[in-house]
Amino acid sequence: MIKPSITETDLQAYVDNRLNDARRGEVEAYLAVHPDDARRLARYSHINNDLHDHLDPILSEKIPDRLLACFNTPAESASPLSRIRLANIRARIRDLSKRFLGRGRALGILVPASPVGGWKSASYALTAAWLSLGVVLGWQMQRALPQNDMPPMVRHAAVAYVTYASEVTHPVEIQASNEDHLEAWLSRRLGMNLRAPKLDTAGFTLMGGRLLAGTHGPAAQFMYEDGVGRRLTLYVKTQEMGYDKSRSFEFAQEREVNAFYWIDDGTGYVLSGNLGRADLLKVAEAAHQQLNAPHETRSKPKKSASRLHRVVTI
Repeated sequence: MIKPSITETDLQAYVDNRLNDARRGEVEAYLAVHPDDARRLARYSHINNDLHDHLDPILSEKIPDRLLACFNTPAESASPLSRIRLANIRARIRDLSKRFLGRGRALGILVPASPVGGWKSASYALTAAWLSLGVVLGWQMQRALPQNDMPPMVRHAAVAYVTYASEVTHPVEIQASNEDHLEAWLSRRLGMNLRAPKLDTAGFTLMGGRLLAGTHGPAAQFMYEDGVGRRLTLYVKTQEMGYDKSRSFEFAQEREVNAFYWIDDGTGYVLSGNLGRADLLKVAEAAHQQLNAPHETRSKPKKSASRLHRVVTI
């Protein structure tokens, strides 16, 4: 007689107490001659016991009356539409529990086994775990989205600053010693006449720059450094879709990175760095003045860039 093969599914079912007596005996005979699998399943059982210790008290808690009332609405007092909605909610909960349970097992997630029925308590426990994970991920996604109608370029500029400002060997793609080539190359790629502002009066010297992939099309990054090694980056790109062609000078914060950004004639600018707001403002105003000088000679004088500093925290 050929002994039935023991699969990983059998081993997982053994840990979860889901085998009949005959199959359970076969698995135990297999484990007796496979000590590595026996030790592995012993660890799994220990995990299951820990989960029971933590989750069983929650499962045994009494459901508040205010929640039970939602599921025990007398048929005669509930409207037909309410009854349909309630039935849909119940069916949806059952469906999600089964789907999450199946996905958890497919990914190798162990579910606490229940001595009686097994699956019902396990489904509730895994569903609670997935919902908790969803809350955390949802919160993180909310933090990741642009807030207060802020152009996505601001976050992209901050990420580019963090990526390259700390670089020692290759902080820029083209050095400032080849500034004419850098400006001509970036101007051609962005489709605009682009010049790196001179910020020496603010204490910062041009190091060079690079081409970046913006959220919609190419973007340019110029990098500057002062006498003590502090670095700033000026991010430039044609304005992103869905935002005004002009926008007031504004301040933003992305964790440890401060930034001033503005939009002029369809082009967005973001000056980013680890400087304090007051120091960064001086540099931003110097850059803003030079970048907008050609436009101001052909039109009405513009107000100072510092006329509005609306704080936006990313």
